[in-house]
Amino acid sequence: MVEVPAGWRALVHPRRGGLMVKADAEAAAGASARLGRLVEETAAEVEALVEHETGPNLSYGYMTFGNATEEQREAAARKALARAEAAKVRARELAEVLRAGEPEPLAAALRFALLKGRDPEVFADGWADGHGVGFAAAVVMEIAGVQSGRLAPADPQWWQWEDLKVWRRVRELMASASEEEYRDAVSRISAVRERDAVSRIVAAYLAPTEADWVAEAMGAQTGRPDLRLLQWCSVGAAGSIAPPMHREFDEEVLANLVDGLGEHVIDLFQELPRLLGHRPERQLNVLALTARVRTDAAFALLLECLGEPIALPFLREAAAARPVESAALCASLPQARPLLRGLLMSHPETRTPESLRAARLEPPVPEAVAARLPVVLADPPWGPSRTKARGRRADDADWPDEPGLGRLPARLPKYGAWLRPAELPQIRLRADRSVAVPREAHEHVVMCFALSKPGAVHPGVRQVSESCEPRSLAEFAWAVFEMWRLAGMPAADGFALRALGWVGDDETVRRLTPIIRAWPGQKSHHRAVVGLDVLAGIGSEVALTHLHGIARRLKYKGLKKRAEEKVSEVAAGLGLSVEQLEDRVVPAFGLPAGGSRTVDYGSRAFTVGFDERLRPFVIDPKGKVRRSLPQPAGSDDPDLAADARAWFDGLRKELRPVSAAQISRLEHAMITQRAWSASEFRTHLVGHPLLAHLTRRLLWTATDVRPGAPTAFRLTEDLTFTDVAGRRLELPDTAVVRLAHPVLVEELEAWAELFAAHEIRQPFAQLDRAIGRFSEAERKARELPRFVGATTSAGRLMALRHRGWETPEHYAVRHLPGGTTLRIRLSPGILTWHFDATDPQSLAEVELEGGVFEDLDPVTASELLTELESLTRPT
Repeated sequence: MVEVPAGWRALVHPRRGGLMVKADAEAAAGASARLGRLVEETAAEVEALVEHETGPNLSYGYMTFGNATEEQREAAARKALARAEAAKVRARELAEVLRAGEPEPLAAALRFALLKGRDPEVFADGWADGHGVGFAAAVVMEIAGVQSGRLAPADPQWWQWEDLKVWRRVRELMASASEEEYRDAVSRISAVRERDAVSRIVAAYLAPTEADWVAEAMGAQTGRPDLRLLQWCSVGAAGSIAPPMHREFDEEVLANLVDGLGEHVIDLFQELPRLLGHRPERQLNVLALTARVRTDAAFALLLECLGEPIALPFLREAAAARPVESAALCASLPQARPLLRGLLMSHPETRTPESLRAARLEPPVPEAVAARLPVVLADPPWGPSRTKARGRRADDADWPDEPGLGRLPARLPKYGAWLRPAELPQIRLRADRSVAVPREAHEHVVMCFALSKPGAVHPGVRQVSESCEPRSLAEFAWAVFEMWRLAGMPAADGFALRALGWVGDDETVRRLTPIIRAWPGQKSHHRAVVGLDVLAGIGSEVALTHLHGIARRLKYKGLKKRAEEKVSEVAAGLGLSVEQLEDRVVPAFGLPAGGSRTVDYGSRAFTVGFDERLRPFVIDPKGKVRRSLPQPAGSDDPDLAADARAWFDGLRKELRPVSAAQISRLEHAMITQRAWSASEFRTHLVGHPLLAHLTRRLLWTATDVRPGAPTAFRLTEDLTFTDVAGRRLELPDTAVVRLAHPVLVEELEAWAELFAAHEIRQPFAQLDRAIGRFSEAERKARELPRFVGATTSAGRLMALRHRGWETPEHYAVRHLPGGTTLRIRLSPGILTWHFDATDPQSLAEVELEGGVFEDLDPVTASELLTELESLTRPT
């Protein structure tokens, strides 16, 4: 079924067997007599035109290039003269046909052409009335071969829009003719249709029931838009053609395609999603028609266009016409979730357990009475009852206990039509989750968001947050955000993004972070910066962890730097260093204090642990180690098993980036000799359910444990502190704890043997880490001759960047603690505009600026030397 605009019916060229418009069955009475009078009235005019075309005067023209020789000019003139003479001869032949008079189709066509298509319906009706529809069809086929206003063959490239009216009228007459008359017309057309491409196109247009003719016509290329219209008006049988989609279907073409194809018209629109990426406004007609084709295939095609904002209103129109079927299609497509939510909230008949699950919605609950709502939702300052009762807009005097609630701008903000608050998910009340905010109050929640600005959140947001259940409010805000994205993220409605920072939660963070990371690559850096503010605004451990993750690792340098600044701002606001903040925001993922968790299958239980890379594993009841939970057996509880597997899969997915970041952070802490107080060490490392797994696998040092140098120690499985001999140690509150760097460990070999004996695998190279030391001569020097002349590759040099090196074109630079800088001069240097990772590079100079090498502390010296040795080691 297709519902087309009523105005399109006038654009249809009636066809035999048309689906939308029926042809007029009766030609105007007396048409033959009217044509006879017209012929008499124009006889002198036609004769004058014939005399002009066949007279003795002979005009011709030719063109040559400016550097043509005289012989070439003469040859061109002779050819032009020959063509003119041939045209004159042909004109005289046609004049004889014309003077012979009708019922010769060519004579009738010549008269029509000389009069330049004057009164086309009079001519068409007169031919049919006087000589039959077959004769009229034969005439218009001849018209396709003669030039308007001339006694000459038609130019295949010449546009003749005036012929279209007479072709259309004859097509209408054929459509309403009897079967005998129609077959006679088809026979007459068939006799001349093979003459040229134009004739084949006109033949298919007049008789679109002839599928072979239509197929041939669609393959013809003439470059004429008037004939292209005839081609599209010929299309009839579904599946008979597969032409490429036209870049700009106008209403006339679409109206005729619907008349010929019905709901199968969308088969021609398969290129629509691609074309919307280029000048989407040109496809408005196609979108409008597709939305009115009431089939699953049409709606599925619109769903493919979901990423284009221009398609959103048409999707909504199509979904509202067939809500149940549309909801089923949306449920299978994650990116259609916002549309699905709107259907489920506005059309109760679409709600099924499967569709609610796909939309991430809980089953609806009854709406709360106004008395249970906060004032900003029950009777807001911008509500009609306030303004009507007082004849003015409310102000702060109306809410003495709510400063700023009634302080409104001169003009209330208006959001775009993309947002329909009544279609958003329910917000449940904090005090009673069995009731929800009424749908009509959703717009008040949105108004609170719209009235808020960065750094100036409207008091209504606080009221809503205090009165509403946090998880459902966060889902409401996320639904607003998703609809905003589908609408093309209009800048005027940026509150849709900022609101996530005011009412979002940890789940919001997990969904938003990948979007923030991708935005710079989608020319949305400014939105990504706002997204960082949102993460900081949520402020939970998970939010700050994801914010820190962006600051540590992101390929877009601008956003990475802004994230670093935001992390520093948050840390300063809490009175912490960035490193201290990092300790406090590591998520625990719901793990108990011991760091392992038991998951229940009903008849059996599994213990979840973590290896040296924080990869989760499972120990089954028989003690076998598995990488994942097994499929439930027949004796297991299916619901418990499904919940356990879902939790484990989610843990593994969420843990991957966190584990890599924490291992890298601890290794960096060892290199920089970062210090923890005893309290911080116990709370944020030993006492953390996740980091405890790493802490037990590393060697630490602490001051004040024994007199003299710091004491090396490790953590046992029961989280006690022991030295290399296994003696228990007590960590005083005054102790300063650091990760042991092997260059500082006196009993390194004994510790390595101990860890090996206990089969303790380390998360990064610590006890087996390469150690570098300067020679006595090098310690007093500023240069390192042993590396001068060594070769490496541009790729290996660029890989040093993640360890703090900089690589301008002709140098590699490392800024070191104490204000010194190691500078390596490269030859020939790295050309960033023509980078090749395999390009050989020679170390021409290796020099320390700002001091000599003995000024470096042992850890810095060791790390620097091992990096240089790794850089120049033959591959």
